[in-house]
Amino acid sequence: MGSAFQLDAQGLQRVLDLLAARGYKTIGPTVAASAIVLGSVASIEDLPRGWSDRQAPGSYKLVRTGSTGFFQYTCGPHPWKRYLTPPEQLLWRSTRHNGKIRSHAPEPAAGPYAFVGMRPCDLRALDILDRVLSEQAYTDPAYSRARDSLFTIVVNCLEPGGTCFCTATGGGTRAVSGFDIALSEVVETDRCVLVAEPGSRAGAEVIAAVCRDPATQEKTERVRRLADQAADRMNSLPDLTKMGPLFQQRFDAPCWQTLEARCLACGNCTMVCPTCFCHTVIDTGSLDGSQAERLRVQDSCFNMAFSYIHGGSVRPSVSSRYRQWFLHKLATWQDQFKTPGCVGCGRCITWCPAGIDLCREALVLAGGEEKRS
Repeated sequence: MGSAFQLDAQGLQRVLDLLAARGYKTIGPTVAASAIVLGSVASIEDLPRGWSDRQAPGSYKLVRTGSTGFFQYTCGPHPWKRYLTPPEQLLWRSTRHNGKIRSHAPEPAAGPYAFVGMRPCDLRALDILDRVLSEQAYTDPAYSRARDSLFTIVVNCLEPGGTCFCTATGGGTRAVSGFDIALSEVVETDRCVLVAEPGSRAGAEVIAAVCRDPATQEKTERVRRLADQAADRMNSLPDLTKMGPLFQQRFDAPCWQTLEARCLACGNCTMVCPTCFCHTVIDTGSLDGSQAERLRVQDSCFNMAFSYIHGGSVRPSVSSRYRQWFLHKLATWQDQFKTPGCVGCGRCITWCPAGIDLCREALVLAGGEEKRS
């Protein structure tokens, strides 16, 4: 879209200030509850500067590094979808007064949003949600409105996490499209340098308003080299985008029963997944009959009631529900939307309390190695 520019910490603050002045509600990474989570970001002081994390199957640890970097971590437990398709959303409300019933439309969602600090895998997750929720015959109007007004600042990955595997799902450590601004953070001893690349006209306007310093060729080449090295260090896996037919052939494989002994069916993997969109609808009413509401709430295919049809669940066992989730992500989703439903962010591995490793299970199902390299 244009040439790369160089920002320092104060340049990043000017970006935040400009977005706020243009009416955006800025969301980004913050430190809270012993993790890096998403929240309101008004200042660079709100960002997790000097913090990193260590992730492994069923393990997450926040680490104080004291570095000058703002984005020296991988994906936290919060997926960005929570701001575009909230965990709980009012669909309509009706009230009765003096025998008259009135219907009330829900309040418009907060926004527009500016997402600051997305990873390339999370940006790909938005593209997948777009195909499901706004590019089909029946769309989600609330999602589409929030998505259309969204401003995205992605931060390229120059250091892979312990559970990352985006390169096996068709992604990579650098964002190539779909963003307004892409940042690459080069951490030096006494400062950090942000190489900013515009990806849209709106992004170019923001960069031009806050910075006029072109990034040097040495900086841009260093960023590319670091991103390539990060991809090379990522967990080695076969191309999961081509393995859907093989996975479906293993519908009755014994590994599903083995998984049942470990899986708690807690739904953590679906809650932290950036592309899971399953929900249910709940109707509530006041005891005096004066008010009724219909809510859409986030749900999980790991709940037995999720597949309840005509008097019973069609997936009564934990193994059948895990199989449904796994095959949907890596096989049938690709049949329907021409892309896997997994972006390789690794959240489902990190935040599984039983430490189930999706990558290891994929290799077992494919008849490969028992462990990742």
